[in-house]
Formats: sequence, structure tokens, C-alpha cells
Amino acid sequence: MPKNITILYGLPGSGKTFYTKRLNDTWYYTIVHMDDYIVDGKYKSITEVLSGLKGSIKKYLVIDSLITTQKKLEEIIKETHDFFENSGGARYDLKIVYWNENRDACRENIKRRADGRNVSVTIDNIPFEEVDEDRIRKFVYD
Repeated sequence: MPKNITILYGLPGSGKTFYTKRLNDTWYYTIVHMDDYIVDGKYKSITEVLSGLKGSIKKYLVIDSLITTQKKLEEIIKETHDFFENSGGARYDLKIVYWNENRDACRENIKRRADGRNVSVTIDNIPFEEVDEDRIRKFVYD
């Protein structure tokens, strides 16, 4: 069971996956790149993904997903919490790493992607909300 769960929040091209590559060099991290779990154009649920990793999740779990709204963040937090609560109820620290909205920088960053994916349309059209820290604290602790 992880002692720390980190959820990454930001637009495509903001640096989420780049951040995880820096962490991946250690033995302590399990990195979940949700882009690796797309089936028929839809993301698998966090529960499905974590169930497949059960037993191999290390001390630090990092979830790299396309999260740009408060509602999506709350869904991911709840589903992750419920998964671990139903798996023995281990306590963990929750951290959200948030990238500010900078669509121009994101468009520039995706030009350098090694996999060739072009998500400019997504960057231009996807809603983006700043994280409401008070709302998240209330959501997590209530």
C-alpha cells in the first residue's frame, strides 16, 4: 500500500509526464500514466487500473491523468480513496501537483513530444479550472 498518493493536474503539454520521468528513476514510485489505459477511446477507471497493479504498488503512487476540472479531480480522489479503503484501509498522504494554465507554453511543449501525438485541439478547447484548495480540503476531510 502506498504511503503517499500524488495526483497530477494540468493541461496536455504542461509537464505532468515530464515530471513523472524524473521520479521514475527510483525504486519507490509506482507511476500510473492513464494514457496507457485507454480502451476504445475511453480511459479505464482508476479502480480497474489499480486492481491490475495490486501487490506491486510501491511506497509512492503518482497518477498522471488529464485532470483540468475540480469535478474530475474530486472523482479521481474519491475513486482512489475508495479503492484503498476497500483494500485494507491503509492511511496515506494525498498531494496534488498543479500546473498553472498556460496554453501557449503547452502548445510549444507538445511540438517536442517524442510520440508525435498532437493534442493542440484539446489544448485549445478543454476547460481548465484553478484548483479550489478549500473545496478540496472540505471534500477530502468531510
